[in-house]
Amino acid sequence: MTKWVTKIIPAKNEPASLKKETDFATIAHTMGYQYVNIERYDRQNESYQALGAHIEGMTAAVEKGDLLIYQYPSGIDDQFEVSFTEHVVYRGVHFVPVVQDYRRLHFGYNPGFDEVRLFNMACAVVVPTAAMRDQMRNDGVKTPIILQTGWDFLTKRDFDDTLPERAVTLLGNFEHQTLLQDWTQHTDLIAVGKINPEQTAEKVSAEPAANLAQAVQKLTNTFGIAWQGSDYTSYNLPYEVFAYLGMGMPVFVWSDSAIAALVSAYQVGYVIQTRQEIDQILDTLSDEDLQQLQKRVQHFAILLRNGFFTRKLLIEVEETVAANVLNVSTNVLPPVQVMGIHATLTFIKENHASVVRFGDGEFDLIRGKSIPYQDYDPELAQQLANLLASPSSDQLLICIPDVFQNLNRYQKSVQRFYKNRFSNQKFVKSRIATDSIHGSTFISRPYMDLADKTPAKNYFADLKDRWYGRDILIVEGKYTRSGIGNDLFADAHTIERILCPARNAYQKKAAIEAAIKKYGQHKLVLLMLGPTAKVIVGDLYRQENWLIDIGHIDSEYEWFKMGATTKVVLPNKHTAEHNFDENVTDHIDDPIFKQQVLVDLSD
Repeated sequence: MTKWVTKIIPAKNEPASLKKETDFATIAHTMGYQYVNIERYDRQNESYQALGAHIEGMTAAVEKGDLLIYQYPSGIDDQFEVSFTEHVVYRGVHFVPVVQDYRRLHFGYNPGFDEVRLFNMACAVVVPTAAMRDQMRNDGVKTPIILQTGWDFLTKRDFDDTLPERAVTLLGNFEHQTLLQDWTQHTDLIAVGKINPEQTAEKVSAEPAANLAQAVQKLTNTFGIAWQGSDYTSYNLPYEVFAYLGMGMPVFVWSDSAIAALVSAYQVGYVIQTRQEIDQILDTLSDEDLQQLQKRVQHFAILLRNGFFTRKLLIEVEETVAANVLNVSTNVLPPVQVMGIHATLTFIKENHASVVRFGDGEFDLIRGKSIPYQDYDPELAQQLANLLASPSSDQLLICIPDVFQNLNRYQKSVQRFYKNRFSNQKFVKSRIATDSIHGSTFISRPYMDLADKTPAKNYFADLKDRWYGRDILIVEGKYTRSGIGNDLFADAHTIERILCPARNAYQKKAAIEAAIKKYGQHKLVLLMLGPTAKVIVGDLYRQENWLIDIGHIDSEYEWFKMGATTKVVLPNKHTAEHNFDENVTDHIDDPIFKQQVLVDLSD
């Protein structure tokens, strides 16, 4: 089965920029979808026969049993929508429209164009909100309906380092609007789009732009504001809000709009009922609060820039089609390629890459669950989700469990664990940059879980080579005591330590990061600090620090040295999978260890 997505192409003389549609198709393409190009054109007096031939040419490569994601409407005309839908459905194609505009709801019932019939011909229908889904059900749509929940926004523009200005920007077509004349707030409004500059109020500045692509280039470091429109805004998700957020701009949205719930949930702006609230909020907003808001928005923007909503949606579509139509298992999920342990370590060495590793604990936190050594924290969960969605680079390698194929490499207990937690595989695939390389989380688990343990000696040698002759700074939990009682770090030039809380270390993230900035310059920073380590690496790797989240490497090395075949408890130090540190004393009588400790933040 081949997967297809429609790519809408503007007509030759059409000024519109189809960034929303193009980004959606581009992200789908990275997940293995092929393009069906639909170029907009003026049908004029085109006959049904000519229209059919036109559609046949567009879809010539699409075969019976294929999956076609159709961006609806195409923007050509109603007859094109009818003919295209009938053409592919009658050929046995699994047809799924992504509804960007439910015209019956938006413009009223048209007896000459039966949208409900078209949607009922589909395998599933994608809509942006629960309100639109409910309205479709009332109108007679029986097909499975999937919620999209958000738009992505692809851009490579750097985030602003300075705080946002206390001004608001509005994108759109102002040619037939009175807002620019009626603006009475003392907050400056920057209008970007199709504008008559002569018809603006005193506090309004105009930035003419012919289309969205031009308008985006003119966005500045301000707040974005959503249009206060018709009742339809309670059913749809305004794309301009995702454009603001994708550019790293906080937003103002209206309380009766569908987007309000998302803005509140992610804390990326303010939900308002009147324009007067804009002045009040910006007048009283402290620089510290503004900085925290900007940080949350930029974290959220990373999700949009990496296709989070589209990837999540398409995986749900594939699972729905597989379950309800194809009657097969969900093997239509996109493949995930994870480098092996040796390749991961080689990549780290050759690129001097910082490393974050994700495992089941991080996945549980992102889902909203607590784990034994870290209580759920929504900000931590969001930061983890942002990092997981980020593509790897030469500077930062994102590592995930290498369990998507060949599970027979691992012990039977490990195979059973990952087979029983297959939902994690679907969870990961819906949240990662599937077109990116990923390292193996198991660089910190190179011994115990392997069925064949003979490579472990070489894996540890590779690891130790990373810190051979280097000054290292170990950032670890109070009871971790990495390298104490063994020679794991014996080849390092110097060893220094920052001790952190054994539980809920995230609550001291700021102090830990400050200590790393102070003592970690020109050193290899090794972090053994659970989920908090991931966030710290994500925060600091751009500041010319080399940081490796190395997790439970000490436990693995101890088991390797003793030839253990089960995860035995280690004396007087934290042991992997034994999360409550029973019988571990608060202090150890080791003068070398005490001398290595630069900062103790463990209490």
